[in-house]
Amino acid sequence: MTPKQRTAAVVGGGIGGLALLCGAAGEGAVAFGERIADIRSLGGSYDVVVAADGLNSAARTTLFGPVVAPGTSVASSWRGTVDGETGSVTEAWGEGLRFGVTPTPGGRTNWFACAVAPEGRRDPGHEVATLRAWFGHWHTGVRDTVDRLTG
Repeated sequence: MTPKQRTAAVVGGGIGGLALLCGAAGEGAVAFGERIADIRSLGGSYDVVVAADGLNSAARTTLFGPVVAPGTSVASSWRGTVDGETGSVTEAWGEGLRFGVTPTPGGRTNWFACAVAPEGRRDPGHEVATLRAWFGHWHTGVRDTVDRLTG
């Protein structure tokens, strides 16, 4: 990779949402999927460096050391798509819980759920039953979506 004026380097392979950077930076100004042995070697060569090298980021560890590392979160989240339409966008909050739905074309509904669920409170392999227990009694917009979950 040759540094150029007004350029950006994207380190790693997680490029989905980073494609937006291409439009803003201009054609040829962004390089995806570059393997960099030491991210510090890019210092001063680029206007922006995005290190999208995952949860166990070598770039983060190099720049900030082990003090800034991924940790255990007490929040869990789920997302999916179910058959059937929803009338509108809905996001509902409860104590330590959140559920949202958005309509999509073709008679489908996107949904997400978040819960403060420390290890031991989750039940891997039984997520649908857990989601129904937590959200199945909520208002109609949430309940109708939860009732359509399969698995």
